[in-house]
Amino acid sequence: SFSSKDVRDLFELRLKLDMPLEHANAAKVDGRFRFPGNDVVLNPQLPAFGNASGDITFNEHGFGLENLRARFLGGEVRLGGGTQPDGGTRDTASGTAPAAGLREAAAGSALAPLAAKLEGSTGYNTVIAVRERELQVQLNSALNGMAIGLPAPLAKAAPHDLPLRI
Repeated sequence: SFSSKDVRDLFELRLKLDMPLEHANAAKVDGRFRFPGNDVVLNPQLPAFGNASGDITFNEHGFGLENLRARFLGGEVRLGGGTQPDGGTRDTASGTAPAAGLREAAAGSALAPLAAKLEGSTGYNTVIAVRERELQVQLNSALNGMAIGLPAPLAKAAPHDLPLRI
């Protein structure tokens, strides 16, 4: 059981509902969901954004992410975006990814040996979109601050840029 204080610590919901009794299909909703430190899953195919704080706004047309901050891949990230006019979604994430977080995320996958060769941390920008039920992810990073301990020509010292776009 939760006390009212417990529920306020979990989230805050503001909701406006306009539903004409004679025309229920013309209902309109407007809401804001604010949470201080919850996990957010944008898509089941992606890792969760942990300890997230900020607002998710929503109405009958879609949702928006406002002032959202979280932990992702072991680093801090800021998120924004929401539903687009065409009905798809477009969310942006900008943050820092430490090598330790990348190694943890890659554990047990084919990328684990490569992740083991990373040291340091780097900034990144990501666009996460869903159009016609298809997930699209674009990642950009200069890899500045991340060392890659591979043989030449794939080796990279931490202070040098090596543009990455996936």
